[in-house]
Formats: sequence, C-alpha cells, structure tokens
Amino acid sequence: CIVDGNGNTKAYYRMDGSIRIVTSYACGKARAAWLTQMPSLNLYPYILPGASMFSADNIDNQLVPYNGALLIRDTNNRAIAAFGASGSYNGAVDVNVTAVAVASPSPVNPILNVNLAQALAGTQAAITAAQALTSGGLIGTRGAQVTVAIVDAGANLVSLFRGDGGAVGGVDAAIRKAKAAASIRVDVSGLTAFIQPGAPAYSIQFTNGGLVMNSGAVPVMVNGKVVGGIGVFAETDTATENTLAQAAAGAIAAGQ
Repeated sequence: CIVDGNGNTKAYYRMDGSIRIVTSYACGKARAAWLTQMPSLNLYPYILPGASMFSADNIDNQLVPYNGALLIRDTNNRAIAAFGASGSYNGAVDVNVTAVAVASPSPVNPILNVNLAQALAGTQAAITAAQALTSGGLIGTRGAQVTVAIVDAGANLVSLFRGDGGAVGGVDAAIRKAKAAASIRVDVSGLTAFIQPGAPAYSIQFTNGGLVMNSGAVPVMVNGKVVGGIGVFAETDTATENTLAQAAAGAIAAGQ
C-alpha cells in the first residue's frame, strides 16, 4: 500500500489468494509511517500502555505501528509518501519487502499544500470581510460570528477559527465544507442541484466521513493548483458565506 504526501491512499495491490485484511493492515502501516514521519516499527514503543503516545494506534482509521512501513523520499531526501507491506506473517520479511520497494530514489515531486501562514491570512480576510458587512448594515451582528476552517490538499485541517459567540455546531460544519471543497476541487455551492435524490452526484455528500455541500465552500488555488479548501459557517444567508469564503481564497491567492 502506498499513501501520498497528504496521507491518503494512492495505490495498493493484494496478491491473489491473500486474505483481505492485509490490505487494511498494509495501509495502516503506511499511514503510521507518514503521520509520524518515521518507520512504523519505530512507533511501536511509544504506543504501549504508559508510553507517551499510548492508544495512538486507534486514531485516524487505525494506524498499525509494526514492521513493514517506510517513508518514500525524493532525490532531495524529502519524504513524499510512505509504503506499507503486510501478509507474510513474518515481520522481518515485511521489512525486507518494504526496503526493496523504496530503495530507488523517487523523482522530485513537490507536494503543493496551503501552509499555516496562508491559512491565517485567508482566515483574517474572511473575518475582516464579515466585520465590514456587519458595520455597513448589510448583515446582522450574528453574521460577524463566523467560523472559518481551512484544510490542505489532502483535506487535513490546517487552521480553525470560531468567533466569539459563534455556534459550536459551526465548527463541524465549516470543517466538512472545507473538506468538500478540497476533495471535489470546485466551488461546492454550484453543486446543490447535482446532489439531490435522483441527480447524478447524489450520495457523494455521504462519502469521506460526511461532507457539507452548500454555501461557503471553495477550493484554495495557488498558481492554478488546488492546494486546499475553505469552509465558512456564518450564521447568516448563503450568499454571505460564499462572499466570505471567496475573500479568504482571494487573499491566499494574492499572497501566493
């Protein structure tokens, strides 16, 4: 199993006759290596009872901290992916298989992701826009109580802001909006008609742990590439949520 630079499964191969569980096991090893930036075996001592990361193997769809996962590095020695192998019933063999798989240096393949500085700039742009709309009387005071979530290209959370007095439920909604924008890579507000019962994309909103697909969800674009997603929950009308999300995206694109 190979996971990419965002920790998402890129490819896996299961030999004919092997039990199905090995697929999940191999991908769990690869995710463990990627998320901790270390070979999965090195993680094992830290997840034992009483250790600093006890129970970490139960997070993020079950990490497998055991033999058989290494980081894949490019020619500049940057980690760009992770490889996991399982199924031999022999940890040493899994390690050998993995070592052979990642032995050849991979070509330079920079991972394009929104960074924290960009996410904070985008968040501030959305807040400033909300405050301007409120002071101008264009939206009610509750409109300034925005929640802004920004995720990277792999739909992993980079930053989250909930304004004073903002609804607690807006946190989950904003995150799921941002994930929808990053995963589908379009302005989600234009897809409403396509996700209704009987429409071509109906049920896509139930994938990826559940996506919120309405207003205030736009991808983050830098140099023509999708590098993340923005989700805004503003306790106001849908047009305002779209305006605030676009303000955040515009600020990031302008700053590059």
